[in-house]
Amino acid sequence: MESGEVTGPDGTPFKTRTGFYDACPVLAAPDAIRENRIALCSLAVRTLAHGLGLLGIAAPERL
Repeated sequence: MESGEVTGPDGTPFKTRTGFYDACPVLAAPDAIRENRIALCSLAVRTLAHGLGLLGIAAPERL
């Protein structure tokens, strides 16, 4: 790990974790796959926002 590198709770660098998004792009995917991935992202956002709300934390509008 390099100085200033952002890691997850297990110490894995986030650049390793974000490799998934390089392998499974949302906007560059074929039409049918893109629609499903956008729907999945939308559900993930709603779920995270709801979970944060239960903890009394306001979810950001955009990251």
